[in-house]
Amino acid sequence: MGHGDAIPSHGWLMAYDAGTLNQIAVYVTTPDDVPGVHQMPGLGSIWQAGAGPAADSSGNIYFITGNGDFNGYSNPMPTDLGDSIIKLKPDLKLADWFSPHNNSELNNNDLDFGSGGALLIPGTDLLVGGGKEAKLFLINRNNLGHFNPDNDNQIVQPPFSVISGSDSQGDHDLMGGPVFWNGPNGSLVYVSPMNAHTKAYRFAEGVFQPTAPISESNATFEWGGWMSISANSNISGRGILWVSEPNVLHAFDASDLQNELWNSDMNPGRDSLGNAAKFCPPTIANGKVYMATFSGNLAVYSPLS
Repeated sequence: MGHGDAIPSHGWLMAYDAGTLNQIAVYVTTPDDVPGVHQMPGLGSIWQAGAGPAADSSGNIYFITGNGDFNGYSNPMPTDLGDSIIKLKPDLKLADWFSPHNNSELNNNDLDFGSGGALLIPGTDLLVGGGKEAKLFLINRNNLGHFNPDNDNQIVQPPFSVISGSDSQGDHDLMGGPVFWNGPNGSLVYVSPMNAHTKAYRFAEGVFQPTAPISESNATFEWGGWMSISANSNISGRGILWVSEPNVLHAFDASDLQNELWNSDMNPGRDSLGNAAKFCPPTIANGKVYMATFSGNLAVYSPLS
C-alpha cells in the first residue's frame, strides 16, 4: 500500500506462512523501473484506496494497480504492470492480467486505474472494478483479456461511466471497492464515486442491465464513500448499505438509496463519529458496526434497543 506518488516506489504483495510468519513469496508490480518510459518510473502501487486484494476459492489473488511502468503492449507475460488488473497464483506467480487500452494516458495524467479495488461477483466467474476515470469494467476472471491498443472490447461488457449529469462537478474517482448484494429484486452492485451520488446497478444474466443506476442517494459525497453491506439474507427492508465519508457514517436502505435510515450527524451528541480514518470502510459483526477513527477511539454502533 502507498500514500501519494513518491519515486522510487513500487507495488508489493508478500505472502507469509500463517504458522511461522516466515515469508514464502513476494510479487512486485514494476520491478524494472525504466526511466523515460513513463512520466513517473516505477510506481504501480497497490493502494485501492483501502480495499484489500480479493481471492477466489482456488487461492488466486486479484488486485488493481495505480499508475506506473507498463511493458505489456505486446508481451503476453509482462513484468511491469502499472494501471492493470492482476491475477496471481497462490504462490504469487503471475497468472493473468488486463490493462485498459489507454494505459499510457492513465499513467501520464495520474488517472490511477487502481484507485478502486476488485470485486469478485459471487456465484460467477466475473470481476468488476474501476478507478479514477469512474468507469466500471466487467471482466471474466478466467480470461482477463490482457491489452488491446484500440479499445477494451475483449472484456465481457464495454466499460461504462458511473457519472451522470446530476452529479457534482470535480473529480469522480472510484475509491475503495464496489460492494454486492443479492437482494429481493435481484443482484445489485454499489459504487460511491467522489462528488457523486452513491449508486446501485442491477446485475443480471452475466452483465449490468441497464448500464444506468436503478437507485441512487439524494446526497452526493465530495470524497466518495467507503461501503459495506449488512443484510438478513435477501429479505426486503433488511439490507443496509453502510457508507463512510469523512467524519460521517450513513445507513441507506439497500433496496432504495433515496431512503437514508440514519447517519451519525442526526444526533451528534450521541452518535458523532469524530475524525474518521481515511479509506476505512465500516466493519459489521455480531449486530454491531465498527468504524476506525483518527480521534483516538474505535466507534461502535448498535441498535438502541
